[in-house]
Amino acid sequence: MNKLSGGFTIIEVMLFLAVSGALAAGILVTVGGTIGAQRYRDAVDSFADFIQRQYDRTINVQNDIDDHNTCGLNSDKNRIIIDNTNKALAGTSRTCMIVGRFITSTDGTTFTARPLYIATENEDQMNKILRAQGDYEFLQKAADKSAIAATKPALLTTPNTSGAVDNYTLGWDTRIDESKTNKIISIAIVRSPVSGAIHTYFSNRTSVSDTITEAGLSQARLCVDPNGWVVGGRLGVRIDRDAALESSVQVAGEGC
Repeated sequence: MNKLSGGFTIIEVMLFLAVSGALAAGILVTVGGTIGAQRYRDAVDSFADFIQRQYDRTINVQNDIDDHNTCGLNSDKNRIIIDNTNKALAGTSRTCMIVGRFITSTDGTTFTARPLYIATENEDQMNKILRAQGDYEFLQKAADKSAIAATKPALLTTPNTSGAVDNYTLGWDTRIDESKTNKIISIAIVRSPVSGAIHTYFSNRTSVSDTITEAGLSQARLCVDPNGWVVGGRLGVRIDRDAALESSVQVAGEGC
């Protein structure tokens, strides 16, 4: 029988190469799957961190308007407009108070978070509503949500400075799973001008006014599509109903 110089037969060598190739392929598949699963997990974790960071920015406010004196709503009552004819240092007047963050996405991949403001005219309207109630029981039970509705939180008509806007793209070519979640996503994180308590609203509409509603006080589950990555199970970001803290935002697999 023909033998190689090392003493192995051709058949033995071929068997060795076949087994070695199969083992190598198996190792590569395992390693590839492990890397894919880790990248997917990293993408979801990073997405959760982005949303959690907006709660911190709601509590620790940084005003991006260098100087202003008065502000109000535009004719459509959905955007704040600024009057810079009289100058005042940011944070030294009641006008254009930042009350939260508004996170939006229209494609399920890129997200933008901007500050939410209220205007003096709406704060006055809020005070009228509160005075009409005439008791502290109302303030404790319902004033937060009524005050938020009365003040009509809105976005600026002019672009925010880069430091005030957070832009985020889901990593590793992942995206929101449209079979579980609408790709149009809006999340309003709003601090009550009465108590300072934070409320979270969620919708699949693009406007602030359509998001800050009683129906918007619901749990949100943003499932993330691995987009081809080999993963053990699908994950998403869960935001608890009427979330008030960044700890209410968690990575979860249930429901995805």
